[in-house]
Amino acid sequence: MINRKRILCIVVILGVISCIGMGMERYNSYTVDEDTAPLVFLDDDILQFYYLQNEELREAPIGREIYSSYTRFDINKEKREEIILQLMDGIMPAIYNYETDEMEQLGDFRELEEINSLYSEEKSEYRFIPGSNNISFTIYDRIFVYEYEQKHYKEIYQFNYDYYIKLGFSYEWKNDEEIHLIKEEDFVLYNVETKNEEIILEDIGSVYFQMSDDGQYITYQDQWGDTGRRKIYLVNLHTMEKQEIYVAKSNYLVKTEFSPNNQYILIMDHHRDNHLGKRYFYLYDIDKEKKYRLDIDDLPLSKFIGWGK
Repeated sequence: MINRKRILCIVVILGVISCIGMGMERYNSYTVDEDTAPLVFLDDDILQFYYLQNEELREAPIGREIYSSYTRFDINKEKREEIILQLMDGIMPAIYNYETDEMEQLGDFRELEEINSLYSEEKSEYRFIPGSNNISFTIYDRIFVYEYEQKHYKEIYQFNYDYYIKLGFSYEWKNDEEIHLIKEEDFVLYNVETKNEEIILEDIGSVYFQMSDDGQYITYQDQWGDTGRRKIYLVNLHTMEKQEIYVAKSNYLVKTEFSPNNQYILIMDHHRDNHLGKRYFYLYDIDKEKKYRLDIDDLPLSKFIGWGK
């Protein structure tokens, strides 16, 4: 009897230790080395910056209501502390520096007003272009570039709107002349000047993709899959190796975002369970091929817009 009690106690103790160990692995056994890499959230006229390293949450009131926002790292700069904003009370994009708390509106109002008047109900999506201060945005079926030095907008690409109406058009710049995009279910590299197209991946489907800042990886997913449990894939564009890294728990578009050093992928999902609509955050370690749950879903964080770089 005594031996059985001892064995039972040992089993219970080992179980507790195991659970604690699992909890440590689940939440705390990751390291983010970037000292200027906040997760960025948007709440009307307030930008929220959450730093994974020290679990600090900082808020920056903009003073004007924001329609949308975008943040992207430029691999040719040591770091970028700027975020592109689209303000609610105007159609002008603006660049906000979250270290200096300064904001600069871009372009000529009348020029952009004329462009927007053709597609008044469409939402713009902004991008920093690596290696330059130029900025691009999509509206309806067109990609425009704002040339920062010339302070001028120009149209550079037209895609099939009906093909992307449910998905949303995703694209990423390789440099000032080349764009990665999905065309007819192929992942292609398009040259703006020559209009040549190079197929990188064939038949990956009508998917929404995101690319690491060094251009080595992409993640992609089907927004409108056959079931509610869609798979997210990570592709190494150097080796063309593909692996499944996550299975979505709902039919929402799952947000994925690469870290500045391209070591991690932040995944935000909504689970289909008793907490329907509640967000869940995970951190996927590319080298270790491990996924960690972040214990931040109960924080007062609003709309996630990206990983500040």
